[in-house]
Amino acid sequence: MLTSELFQKKKFIFGEKTTDFFFLYHTLSRGYHCCITQISKEIGLYKGQAPTLLLLNRKDNQTQRELCGALRIKAASMTDILQRMEKGGLVVRKRGETDLRTMRVSITQKGREKAEQFLQRELELDDVFFKGFSNEEKDAFLYALARITGNLIDEINSWEEHEVGKDSFPE
Repeated sequence: MLTSELFQKKKFIFGEKTTDFFFLYHTLSRGYHCCITQISKEIGLYKGQAPTLLLLNRKDNQTQRELCGALRIKAASMTDILQRMEKGGLVVRKRGETDLRTMRVSITQKGREKAEQFLQRELELDDVFFKGFSNEEKDAFLYALARITGNLIDEINSWEEHEVGKDSFPE
């Protein structure tokens, strides 16, 4: 779709007063979500499983609480995700040795294989996103997007009840 056609669509859907940034971000975000959902489905993963596997693949044997903090989701949602993953043989959950109230989660070999499949498909998706871009254009875009993201995080962190960035990414 040509850029001019895309902006005509924006005017039709959202009206004249919506910013170009809002429209492009909204379109990109929805499109990315659709692609990631399709990739997950194709490799046999359900909602929330890919990010959980990626975290565990990077740092295994985390507590359920650590996973919730890193993924910024509620404990009940994480319990549902982990139950399905355990049934699918992707993770194993065990009670903590010193604190029986904690639940430690470890990735299985099958889970590692799914995580690697997902990462490979995500790399292929990057190629789709940046088709026709030079390396310089790609770097400039990612730099600008990182600056925008930093500005957004700073703004959200200025609101007293929010803390984004602090625990958004695992150590």
